[in-house]
Amino acid sequence: MQDVANLSWSMALQGHYDGRLLDSLVAILTSKCTRFSPQGISNTLWGCATLYHRPGSPEMKTMLGAIGQALKQKGKLEAFTVQQLANLAWAMVVLEDYNQQLLNEVGAAVCKIATMRGKEWGFATKVLFFPK
Repeated sequence: MQDVANLSWSMALQGHYDGRLLDSLVAILTSKCTRFSPQGISNTLWGCATLYHRPGSPEMKTMLGAIGQALKQKGKLEAFTVQQLANLAWAMVVLEDYNQQLLNEVGAAVCKIATMRGKEWGFATKVLFFPK
C-alpha cells in the first residue's frame, strides 16, 4: 500500500496530474483502506487534494466514506501524528467531504496530543473548527 501513497504524494509534489492514474489509486485506497498506514492514508489524500482531483465526486465521497469507517475503529485515529491529522482534515475539506462527525473525531484526536506546538495548533484549529 506504500507504493500507492508514494505515487500520489510524488505526483502532487511534481504537479503532475493524471486523472486516470489517480482514479486507480483512489479505487485501491477505497477497497483496501484498512491495510494502509496512517501515513499512507494521509499522503494519498494529500496528493489527491493537492492536485484537486475530482472534489465532490461520487468516487471521492465513496473513498472518504470508506476511510471514515476504517478510522472509526477504536484507537485508529490516535495512531496518526498531528501532521497526518491536519493533512487528513485539510484533504477532506478540499475534496468537499464535510463529514462533520469524522472532522470532530479528528479534532478530538488532535486535542489529545499533548506535544502540539503553536503553528500546528493554529493550522489544525483553522481547518477543523473554522472550515469555509
